[in-house]
Order: sequence, then structure tokens, then C-alpha cells
Amino acid sequence: MLIENRRSIDRFVGKHAAARVPFAEWIRKVEAAQWSKLVDVKSTFNSADYVKGLIVFNGAGNKYRVLAEVVYEEKIVRIAKVGTHADYDGWKI
Repeated sequence: MLIENRRSIDRFVGKHAAARVPFAEWIRKVEAAQWSKLVDVKSTFNSADYVKGLIVFNGAGNKYRVLAEVVYEEKIVRIAKVGTHADYDGWKI
């Protein structure tokens, strides 16, 4: 899968050094994936949730969140938001 708006992860990791390894692993898995439906996403990330047309990915034992649109036909993951678990609680989805 191609990751769009990856700069948002780079910015987040720049501010949260502890997130570097978990996000590097997330990126590696997403780029290697060939998802065609939600069940495929959940086979890679079993804690991923579908919320109002977007996928919520949890990272590092639920410390970090990525909110993204997965466009299966185009093999694209469009990152909408990246943050901590506390950030996620304040996001309007």
C-alpha cells in the first residue's frame, strides 16, 4: 500500500522520539500490505477499528493512534491524523 501524508508521521515522531520504532514498524507493515477489504487490514492489525469511513490504527500498546482512509481499489492509505491516545480522545470523527 502507498502511504499518503506520511509527513504527518515524520512530524509526530520528531516531537515524540519514543514513537519512532512503533511507527517504523507500522509503516513497514502498511507498505508491504495488499489489502482489499477491512478483514485484510484486521489480519495485519487486529486492533484496527472502522469508524465513520476511516480506520483507527493503534500502536505501541495503544499509546499512539493513526486515523486513515484506506482506498482499497487504489492501494492507498491516506493519513488523516496522527497522535497519542489522549489526542485521539479529543478528535472529532
